[in-house]
Amino acid sequence: QQSLLNGAIIACSALKEVYRIILMDGINNVHWIFLDGDYETLNQRLIARSDHYMPASLLKSQLDILELPKNALRINIDYSPEIITETIVNYIASTKLGLIGLGVMGKSLALNFASKGIQLSIFNRHVAGKEEGIAKKLVTENIELQYAKPFDNLTAFVQSLELPRKIILMVNAGTAIDELLTELVPLLNENDVIVDCGNSHYLDTTTRIKKLRKNKIHFIGAGVSGGEEGALKGPSIMPGGDLSGYNYVKDLLESIAAKDKSGKPCCSFIGADGSGHFVKMVHNGIEYAEMQLLAEIYIILRKGLLLNPEQIAAIFYDWNKGDLQSYLLQITIDILRKKENDKWLIDDIVGVALSKGTGRWAAHAAVDLGTPAGMMTAALFARFNSEKNSDAQSIATFNLNEQKATGTFEINEIAKAYQLARMVNHHQGFEMIKLASAQNHWSINVIELARIWTNGCIIRSTLMEQLNEMSLVNSSKQYFSVLAKITATAMQSGIAVPALSEAVNFLNTISSDDSPMGLIQAQRDYFGAHQFIRKSDSEKKSIHIHWK
Repeated sequence: QQSLLNGAIIACSALKEVYRIILMDGINNVHWIFLDGDYETLNQRLIARSDHYMPASLLKSQLDILELPKNALRINIDYSPEIITETIVNYIASTKLGLIGLGVMGKSLALNFASKGIQLSIFNRHVAGKEEGIAKKLVTENIELQYAKPFDNLTAFVQSLELPRKIILMVNAGTAIDELLTELVPLLNENDVIVDCGNSHYLDTTTRIKKLRKNKIHFIGAGVSGGEEGALKGPSIMPGGDLSGYNYVKDLLESIAAKDKSGKPCCSFIGADGSGHFVKMVHNGIEYAEMQLLAEIYIILRKGLLLNPEQIAAIFYDWNKGDLQSYLLQITIDILRKKENDKWLIDDIVGVALSKGTGRWAAHAAVDLGTPAGMMTAALFARFNSEKNSDAQSIATFNLNEQKATGTFEINEIAKAYQLARMVNHHQGFEMIKLASAQNHWSINVIELARIWTNGCIIRSTLMEQLNEMSLVNSSKQYFSVLAKITATAMQSGIAVPALSEAVNFLNTISSDDSPMGLIQAQRDYFGAHQFIRKSDSEKKSIHIHWK
C-alpha cells in the first residue's frame, strides 16, 4: 500500500462498497472510475476474449452482487478508448471546490481557500459589456490563484469538479439564487453539495433545502460574518441544513474559518433547515444594536461632555484594553482618529444610516416569534428615523430648543451603562435564537454558537468570550441605577438614546413585581371579548366578563 502513495492505477472489479473502503484505507485523493455497460455488451466482449480469466458464464452472478459506487465517474463503455481516456484524465485533474460569484466577498473567500492549498474552480457569469472574463482576470491579477481554473461557462465549470461536487455560492440573496439553481441543478449528480454563503433569508433556505432534497442534492445555508477582511483572513461560519451534506464540506469550511483562543475553528454545524442563516440574521440584529449603542455613547461624550473625536477615541482606546473590548469598538477608534486636511472626517459624514435585509428580517422574525428584541428593533428604527426630512427636523428643533435641560455625565458611569446595555442586547438575541430553535426543533447549541462568535465575526468581543460566565441579573444589580441615570440625563439634555432607553425599559419590565399589562388585557376583553386570567384563580382559566 505504501507504494500507492505516489500515485497508481488499480484495475479491479470492486463490486461491493466494503471492498472499495478496504482499497481506499490509508490512501488520500482516491478517484473511482466506473466503466458502465449493459449485460449484453459485456457478455459479447467476454465471449470474444477466449483467454480471459473470467468465463462469460459468471457475468450474471457478478452483476447481481454489484453495488453501484455513489461517488465515482461513470463512463459508458460504448465510447471509444480515446474518449474514455480523455474523460478520465480530465476527471483526475478535477478541482476540489467550486465557487460561484466573484464580487468582493466571493473574491476574498477564493483567495482564502487558495491560501490553504485547496484546488479551486471559480465562476462568474458573462454579461456582454458589463461582466466579461471576470474569473480569468481574477486569476491573472492574483498570484495566489495561479492554480485556480477560471470559467464563465457553467457547464464547463461543473464538469471541472471532482465528485461529489462541492460548490459555494456567493450570489445576491433572493431570486438571483433561484435563477442560478434552475440552471445549475440539472448539471449536478446525487450527493453533490451546494453551500449558500450569502445573506439569504432563512425561510428561503429551508425551501431550497427541501426542494433540492428531492434531487438528492445537499443544500447548506451558511451564515458568514467578518466582512471583506474576515472572508480573506478567517470568518466565522454558521452552516445549517442536512448534517450528512455538511460533512462533505466540513473540512473545507473549517480550513478557512477564524480560530478561537484554543485554536478551534470558528465554524460549527448549527442545525437543520435554515438555522445557519437564521443565526446569522440574529447576529446582524445584535450587530445593529451594538453599533447603535456605540453611536449613542459617542454622542453623549461629544455633546454631553463636549469632547472632540480624538479625546473620545482615547477613552475608547482605554476601554478596548479591558472588558469592553470589541471589534466594533476598535474600528470606531480608527474612524474617530481619521482626519482629512486637519479636520475629523466623522464631522463631514451625513448623519443618515442605511439598512439592508438582515436587520429588517431580524425585527420581523422577533415579531413572528413573539419575543422581545427591542434593542435590535430600536437600532433599526433609529436608522429609519435618521432619514427624516429637513422640515421635520427644523420644526422639532424649534419646538424643543428651549425645553432641553442639562445634566452631568461621568465617564466611568458611561462605561458601566454601555456594558450593561450590551448585555441586554446579547441576552435578547440569544433568547430569540433559543425560542426559534425550540419551535423549529433545530437543537441549536447556543454555547457553541457563542464560541464561534468569539473571533472572525463583526460582533466578536471580550463580552462574547465571557457570556457564559456572566449573569444579567448580577450585572443589573450592579449597574442598573447608572444605566438609568445616564439614559435619563441624555434624554433631558436632548440626546436621542433609543437603544439605551430600550435596555432600561426591558430591565424595568422583567424586574417589576406587577405589570400594567393587566389593564391592556382588560381593555381587550372589554371591546373584543379576548378573555383574561384572574390572579386569584389557581386553575388559571381564561374568562370573559361584562364590564358594565
